[in-house]
Amino acid sequence: MINKLKTLNVFLCHSSSDKPLVRELYQSLSNEGWIVPWLDEESILPGQNWREEISKAVRNSDVVIVCLSKTSISKEGFVQKEIRDALDIADEKPEGTIFIIPVKLEHCQVPDRLEKWQWVDYSSPKGYERILRSLDIRLKSLITQSNLAENKKNLLKDNYRPIVKNVVPKNLYENKSNKVLKKETTSKITYFQTKTQNWLFWVSIGLAVLGLLSELGLFTLIPVAAFWLLFFGNSLLIYSVFQTKTQSGLFWISAALGVLGLLAELGTLSILPIAAFWLLFIGFVLLVLALLVKGL
Repeated sequence: MINKLKTLNVFLCHSSSDKPLVRELYQSLSNEGWIVPWLDEESILPGQNWREEISKAVRNSDVVIVCLSKTSISKEGFVQKEIRDALDIADEKPEGTIFIIPVKLEHCQVPDRLEKWQWVDYSSPKGYERILRSLDIRLKSLITQSNLAENKKNLLKDNYRPIVKNVVPKNLYENKSNKVLKKETTSKITYFQTKTQNWLFWVSIGLAVLGLLSELGLFTLIPVAAFWLLFFGNSLLIYSVFQTKTQSGLFWISAALGVLGLLAELGTLSILPIAAFWLLFIGFVLLVLALLVKGL
């Protein structure tokens, strides 16, 4: 079955003396609907450089049908250049590609340089049908190549996930009247990517502030409760996903300082209460620093 998903560009290489039969072949191919044959008297417009147009058409063709007759194989002229151009392009095609199809318009000898390709007798009962079968095979191979290239392109596109880093919401740079205050759309500080992470971050900040006020005597809480506010605040920040050794190192240092602060608050470690606070506070600062490093 002929595949009509794509059209096939076919160049008709011939001698001017064979025009009547070539016109007949041109018309038959045109009527197929999926073949776009190229014939000089039909395709070259008045005023165009016919030599350049012919050379261009040969290069852009999917198949070159070389029409052979006693006259064409012995005649000198541009038809020989067309054949040479077609042969040069054929050398660039993968092995087994149907690109040159020698078609005998009459009984004649096939030139040596075309001998490697199977010829077809156009005047035989199934000659035209055999030409169509070859053109169909060529079309299907082109469609397969096109599909493979498209699939590869899509695969590369699907696998490519650009890391969009630190995209700042547009409304951060707009006032109440929606006037843009700043055109920049990126920042070096990484913001949380989910609502849950963002919520936990602000809860932890709030708890840490309450703990700090309690330690400074500005907020009435028992020392252990103040500690747990700080410690719990620090713990919530663990939900941030650290990606570098620097971030991990800062995190574990802050965790160690948090444990020392806990021991101090519980009386297991003999240090002054204010020192316990500063252990927790420094641990908290380092943890926040780890978050900032994430955005650098």
